Amino acid sequence: MRGTRSGLLAVALLAAAHPAAAQLWEVHLGAVASYGTRGEFGPGAGAVLGVAPGRFAYAGLRYVAYAGTTTLAGASPTQTEVRTSTQIFGVDLALMFPAGRVDIMPGIGFGGVHFNQNTRPSGSGSAWLPNTATEFLVTPGISAEVHLGKVALIPELQYGLAHIPALTYSVQPNGLLASILNSIARWSACGSCSR
Repeated sequence: MRGTRSGLLAVALLAAAHPAAAQLWEVHLGAVASYGTRGEFGPGAGAVLGVAPGRFAYAGLRYVAYAGTTTLAGASPTQTEVRTSTQIFGVDLALMFPAGRVDIMPGIGFGGVHFNQNTRPSGSGSAWLPNTATEFLVTPGISAEVHLGKVALIPELQYGLAHIPALTYSVQPNGLLASILNSIARWSACGSCSR
Protein backbone atom coordinates (compact mmCIF):
# COMPACT_ATOMS: atom_id res chain seq x y z
CA MET A 1 0.00 0.00 0.00
CA ARG A 2 2.82 2.39 0.89
CA GLY A 3 4.63 1.70 -2.42
CA THR A 4 1.39 2.36 -4.34
CA ARG A 5 0.99 5.79 -2.70
CA SER A 6 4.60 6.70 -3.48
CA GLY A 7 4.13 5.62 -7.09
CA LEU A 8 0.93 7.66 -7.44
CA LEU A 9 2.67 10.74 -5.99
CA ALA A 10 5.56 10.36 -8.47
CA VAL A 11 3.13 10.04 -11.41
CA ALA A 12 1.14 13.09 -10.23
CA LEU A 13 4.31 15.21 -9.95
CA LEU A 14 5.50 14.21 -13.41
CA ALA A 15 2.08 14.85 -14.96
CA ALA A 16 1.86 18.33 -13.40
CA ALA A 17 5.40 19.31 -14.38
CA HIS A 18 6.06 21.75 -17.22
CA PRO A 19 8.61 21.10 -19.95
CA ALA A 20 11.92 22.85 -19.32
CA ALA A 21 12.90 25.79 -21.49
CA ALA A 22 16.30 27.10 -22.51
CA GLN A 23 17.39 28.98 -19.44
CA LEU A 24 20.13 31.47 -18.61
CA TRP A 25 19.77 31.41 -14.82
CA GLU A 26 17.31 30.69 -12.03
CA VAL A 27 17.19 31.83 -8.40
CA HIS A 28 15.41 29.84 -5.68
CA LEU A 29 14.17 31.01 -2.30
CA GLY A 30 12.22 28.51 -0.29
CA ALA A 31 11.55 26.24 2.63
CA VAL A 32 12.86 22.77 3.38
CA ALA A 33 11.23 19.98 5.38
CA SER A 34 13.65 17.25 6.39
CA TYR A 35 13.93 14.05 8.40
CA GLY A 36 17.15 12.54 9.75
CA THR A 37 17.19 8.83 10.55
CA ARG A 38 19.39 9.26 13.63
CA GLY A 39 17.67 10.21 16.90
CA GLU A 40 19.78 13.36 17.22
CA PHE A 41 18.08 14.63 14.06
CA GLY A 42 14.46 13.49 13.60
CA PRO A 43 12.06 15.93 11.91
CA GLY A 44 13.40 19.33 10.90
CA ALA A 45 12.61 22.51 8.96
CA GLY A 46 14.58 25.38 7.53
CA ALA A 47 15.27 27.60 4.54
CA VAL A 48 17.23 27.47 1.28
CA LEU A 49 18.57 30.10 -1.10
CA GLY A 50 20.19 29.00 -4.34
CA VAL A 51 21.06 29.85 -7.92
CA ALA A 52 21.16 27.64 -11.02
CA PRO A 53 23.16 29.30 -13.82
CA GLY A 54 22.41 27.94 -17.28
CA ARG A 55 20.43 25.01 -15.89
CA PHE A 56 23.78 23.25 -15.74
CA ALA A 57 24.76 23.56 -12.08
CA TYR A 58 23.25 24.57 -8.75
CA ALA A 59 24.82 26.35 -5.77
CA GLY A 60 22.87 27.18 -2.64
CA LEU A 61 22.84 27.94 1.06
CA ARG A 62 20.89 25.82 3.52
CA TYR A 63 19.87 26.03 7.18
CA VAL A 64 17.85 23.27 8.88
CA ALA A 65 16.99 22.88 12.58
CA TYR A 66 16.11 19.34 13.69
CA ALA A 67 13.92 18.61 16.73
CA GLY A 68 16.12 15.78 18.00
CA THR A 69 15.08 13.55 20.88
CA THR A 70 14.97 13.19 24.65
CA THR A 71 16.23 9.94 26.15
CA LEU A 72 17.07 8.49 29.57
CA ALA A 73 20.67 7.50 30.32
CA GLY A 74 22.02 5.47 33.23
CA ALA A 75 20.41 3.01 35.61
CA SER A 76 17.42 3.65 37.89
CA PRO A 77 17.08 5.51 40.27
CA THR A 78 19.88 7.84 39.11
CA GLN A 79 18.84 8.21 35.48
CA THR A 80 19.61 11.36 33.51
CA GLU A 81 17.34 13.01 30.96
CA VAL A 82 19.36 13.78 27.81
CA ARG A 83 17.82 16.15 25.26
CA THR A 84 19.81 16.43 22.00
CA SER A 85 18.91 18.55 18.97
CA THR A 86 20.82 19.40 15.81
CA GLN A 87 21.24 22.28 13.36
CA ILE A 88 22.82 22.10 9.90
CA PHE A 89 24.17 25.10 8.02
CA GLY A 90 26.05 24.78 4.78
CA VAL A 91 26.59 25.16 1.05
CA ASP A 92 25.11 22.78 -1.53
CA LEU A 93 26.71 22.17 -4.95
CA ALA A 94 25.16 20.04 -7.69
CA LEU A 95 25.16 19.35 -11.41
CA MET A 96 21.83 19.45 -13.25
CA PHE A 97 20.89 16.82 -15.84
CA PRO A 98 17.55 17.42 -17.62
CA ALA A 99 15.59 14.16 -17.82
CA GLY A 100 12.28 14.86 -19.46
CA ARG A 101 10.16 16.94 -17.13
CA VAL A 102 12.58 16.87 -14.20
CA ASP A 103 16.20 17.80 -13.51
CA ILE A 104 18.27 15.06 -11.85
CA MET A 105 20.84 16.68 -9.53
CA PRO A 106 23.70 14.64 -8.04
CA GLY A 107 25.59 16.83 -5.60
CA ILE A 108 27.43 17.36 -2.37
CA GLY A 109 27.06 19.72 0.58
CA PHE A 110 29.69 21.18 2.89
CA GLY A 111 29.12 22.94 6.17
CA GLY A 112 28.68 22.43 9.85
CA VAL A 113 26.46 20.40 12.13
CA HIS A 114 25.83 21.94 15.56
CA PHE A 115 24.72 19.69 18.41
CA ASN A 116 22.85 21.05 21.44
CA GLN A 117 22.76 18.59 24.33
CA ASN A 118 21.03 19.42 27.61
CA THR A 119 20.98 17.14 30.65
CA ARG A 120 19.34 17.00 34.09
CA PRO A 121 18.53 14.33 36.69
CA SER A 122 15.39 12.46 35.64
CA GLY A 123 12.18 13.73 37.27
CA SER A 124 14.00 16.46 39.19
CA GLY A 125 12.48 19.43 37.38
CA SER A 126 15.83 21.19 37.82
CA ALA A 127 17.43 23.44 35.22
CA TRP A 128 18.96 21.84 32.14
CA LEU A 129 22.77 21.79 31.94
CA PRO A 130 23.83 22.76 28.38
CA ASN A 131 26.60 21.20 26.32
CA THR A 132 27.31 22.01 22.66
CA ALA A 133 29.64 20.84 19.90
CA THR A 134 30.08 21.74 16.22
CA GLU A 135 31.61 19.46 13.60
CA PHE A 136 32.41 19.73 9.89
CA LEU A 137 29.73 18.04 7.77
CA VAL A 138 29.81 16.53 4.26
CA THR A 139 26.53 15.45 2.64
CA PRO A 140 26.75 13.61 -0.71
CA GLY A 141 23.33 13.06 -2.24
CA ILE A 142 20.93 13.19 -5.14
CA SER A 143 17.79 15.22 -5.79
CA ALA A 144 15.23 15.79 -8.55
CA GLU A 145 13.83 19.22 -9.37
CA VAL A 146 10.23 19.13 -10.57
CA HIS A 147 8.82 22.38 -12.03
CA LEU A 148 5.22 23.14 -11.10
CA GLY A 149 4.52 26.54 -12.68
CA LYS A 150 6.34 29.20 -10.68
CA VAL A 151 7.15 26.71 -7.92
CA ALA A 152 9.83 24.01 -7.87
CA LEU A 153 9.50 20.92 -5.70
CA ILE A 154 12.80 19.14 -5.00
CA PRO A 155 12.80 15.76 -3.22
CA GLU A 156 16.29 14.94 -1.98
CA LEU A 157 18.21 12.12 -0.31
CA GLN A 158 21.60 12.79 1.34
CA TYR A 159 23.96 10.91 3.63
CA GLY A 160 25.48 13.05 6.38
CA LEU A 161 29.11 12.39 7.32
CA ALA A 162 30.64 14.09 10.38
CA HIS A 163 33.12 13.38 13.16
CA ILE A 164 31.58 12.13 16.43
CA PRO A 165 31.25 15.24 18.63
CA ALA A 166 32.74 15.54 22.11
CA LEU A 167 29.53 15.62 24.15
CA THR A 168 28.76 14.26 27.62
CA TYR A 169 26.58 11.53 26.10
CA SER A 170 27.68 10.01 22.79
CA VAL A 171 25.70 10.71 19.62
CA GLN A 172 25.98 9.25 16.12
CA PRO A 173 26.17 12.06 13.54
CA ASN A 174 26.23 9.89 10.40
CA GLY A 175 23.02 8.86 8.67
CA LEU A 176 20.42 9.43 5.97
CA LEU A 177 18.75 12.81 5.56
CA ALA A 178 15.57 12.87 3.47
CA SER A 179 14.27 16.31 2.49
CA ILE A 180 11.72 18.08 0.34
CA LEU A 181 12.67 21.58 -0.78
CA ASN A 182 9.82 23.80 -1.88
CA SER A 183 11.01 26.79 -3.85
CA ILE A 184 8.24 29.26 -2.99
CA ALA A 185 9.83 32.07 -4.99
CA ARG A 186 11.58 31.37 -8.28
CA TRP A 187 13.01 33.95 -10.65
CA SER A 188 14.48 33.03 -14.01
CA ALA A 189 15.83 34.54 -17.21
CA CYS A 190 15.58 32.45 -20.33
CA GLY A 191 15.58 32.70 -24.07
CA SER A 192 12.20 31.06 -24.71
CA CYS A 193 10.51 30.61 -21.35
CA SER A 194 7.16 28.88 -21.39
CA ARG A 195 6.91 28.29 -17.64
